[in-house]
Amino acid sequence: MTAEELTPGNGMKRRNVLKTAAVIGGIGAFGVPAFAGSAAASSHATVTETIYLSHSVDAENVTKLFSVDLDSTAGEAVLTQVTSIGGNFQNVDAIAATPDGETVMFVDRNTTHLGEYDVSGDSFSDKGAINGLPTLSVLAAYGLDGNLYVASNNTNKLYTVDGNVSPPVATEVGTIDGATVNGADIVVDSTGTMFLHTNNNDTLYTIDYQNPDGNGNIAATVVGTDAGSSLTGLAVRAAGTGDLVGSSRADDAIVVLDKSNGSRTATLDMTFNGNAYSYTNGDMATGTIIDETCDECTSDELLAKYEFACTEEVDDECVDYDFVFEDGDGSLVTYEPGSFESKEDEAFEPVSATFGTDYCTVYAVVKAGRELAVQELVAEDGEVTAQNIGKYAISFVAFYCTEEAAQDAADAFPSNGNGR
Repeated sequence: MTAEELTPGNGMKRRNVLKTAAVIGGIGAFGVPAFAGSAAASSHATVTETIYLSHSVDAENVTKLFSVDLDSTAGEAVLTQVTSIGGNFQNVDAIAATPDGETVMFVDRNTTHLGEYDVSGDSFSDKGAINGLPTLSVLAAYGLDGNLYVASNNTNKLYTVDGNVSPPVATEVGTIDGATVNGADIVVDSTGTMFLHTNNNDTLYTIDYQNPDGNGNIAATVVGTDAGSSLTGLAVRAAGTGDLVGSSRADDAIVVLDKSNGSRTATLDMTFNGNAYSYTNGDMATGTIIDETCDECTSDELLAKYEFACTEEVDDECVDYDFVFEDGDGSLVTYEPGSFESKEDEAFEPVSATFGTDYCTVYAVVKAGRELAVQELVAEDGEVTAQNIGKYAISFVAFYCTEEAAQDAADAFPSNGNGR
């Protein structure tokens, strides 16, 4: 997939962007992630942590990009140089990686030029100065919506940047209300939450960036403070699912911050080629972000059907039962063996069964005894739970996107008198 294909507005569906290449097969040359296939992202995806750090090295008139290996045992943040860019990118204090980790975007604080680094191709392109973006824009992050967000010290405003046009264009989202933007960074985690850390008071905030009020203000809510940290950037560990980390120029270190209260839980000294590294200005980015938000389900077809059936026999006698995939697509609604609850004092009389799905809401046709019911199931943490009907145990569960499709299937079932 090319960097251009990842840019919103080219006809590619949002979820396709976020689900592609989210399972990482290891670390390639220079610590750059190597991607394996196009496995779908979910709350169960396996990832290798990838974090980037930029450093504007004034003495060399370049910006260096590093990958960061956080070694908590040694108490070190080991830097490996990925590339070095000069020209219009000597003062890059805003970087952001696309959610699949294939591209790292650079925004220079003085020239406002947008740069695009292709990770797998190890190539860099200057997209030009961003029209409408003020200078001192030193905070950047990709959202799960596929947009590149940038904030400026000069205006206290948040913008989106479209790099798919020439020259790139910034569009104002709103004014951040309740926090003074002064360096540090913004970052989005796997739930879509945007965090902002400002050097105005070394404080961490959450930003309600998707809901500006009628006056164009974006609410900032205090999370907590790490006094004296003087951060330049933020990233999220474990592909957006873990703790926050920040680059501290005060300590020449990567510090770990608790998402819930903004407090520092660890300090990892920066090292490069085995030596302590002196750090000044720059930024951080999360190399890959798993999307833990949900999908809207729109199909009119059966998603998946699971029957409660015998799963093990001994001497022609069934000794174990569980829900077994019967029809549809088992990747759309999944089942982990043993994920059911049985009646009290009964081993194989399921009163509920839990399934996994990336969809926000599904409708289940549940058969228990001779009864059929359509149940609306809203996903929580990627899971939905079907319930039995009255005193009867569940015999099958069939999933659909819409209540109408589920009800049609229930009405057509033979026990409802209409035949198939």
